[in-house]
Amino acid sequence: MSAPIRFVAATKKNTFASLLLQCHVKPGASKVREGIVAINNDAIEICVSAQAREGEANKAVIMVLSEV
Repeated sequence: MSAPIRFVAATKKNTFASLLLQCHVKPGASKVREGIVAINNDAIEICVSAQAREGEANKAVIMVLSEV
């Protein structure tokens, strides 16, 4: 089992620390349900109203996460 949120510390090779988010995205949800709907042991569940085509759902996920 992997945690949904992990911190990866900086090293000598990679001088930047990282935050890894394991997400399960549900595209095409209603506008009312858009956002983070759950954080469980495996993933962060995110609903977005955008469809999964031409990167629209990915852009919507970035917007949801940037508002949190």
